[in-house]
Amino acid sequence: MENEHLFSIVTPINIDRLASLWINPPFVSSVLRGLREGFWPWADTQHDVYPTTKDYFKPREYEDNIRCFLREQRDVEISLNRFSKSFGPDLLPGMYAMLIHVIPKPSTVNFQLITNLSAGDFAPNTMVDKSTVTNLPLNTISELGAALIAFRHIHGNVTLVMWKSDVLQAYRRMPMHKRWQMKQIHTIEGERYVDCCNKFGGRGGYGIWSTFMSLVVWIGWNILLIQFFVYVVIL
Repeated sequence: MENEHLFSIVTPINIDRLASLWINPPFVSSVLRGLREGFWPWADTQHDVYPTTKDYFKPREYEDNIRCFLREQRDVEISLNRFSKSFGPDLLPGMYAMLIHVIPKPSTVNFQLITNLSAGDFAPNTMVDKSTVTNLPLNTISELGAALIAFRHIHGNVTLVMWKSDVLQAYRRMPMHKRWQMKQIHTIEGERYVDCCNKFGGRGGYGIWSTFMSLVVWIGWNILLIQFFVYVVIL
């Protein structure tokens, strides 16, 4: 791949440690490979249908506080190696630039950066068949209640510990394949940056994260012999 320095596989996960805990069926091997080489989001790039390069970014004038927010977000991502350094104002062949939005976070004075992978006839999300990712339901309060009742029926009046873990920027912990990173180009103040990691809002994003977490849960049950259930909500 040309301009290799723009693309990175970055994750805080200790892949070798995970590999030492797992047996090695094909599914587990595929997750390890995704962590090492980047995940592919069940996409068909359809080179005979989709243009080689597409720019969906629309420049606009932001107020100073929003411009400052965008620069800060960019700098944080670069410091974590999740964004490349700028490669200039022009897209390179094969790249897609995403539309972005800045919205207020509810009940705060802070902002949130939204990347729109669905805008446009040839948007990256349109490359992912919905039927491959729609069978991944999120948990509900009813399911939590049913799980607690079932636990009591099985284990009786034993102490039950509920532990809440806030996986900060969970999706962003998953690296994307370098060829998919080409479809995730950010544009901030006229400069272009490659986004190297999984994105909330990507059609395959939840599937990638839940696939990894399913194996973590499997380790807990079958290797570490911890009896537990997992309740997942996305905030």
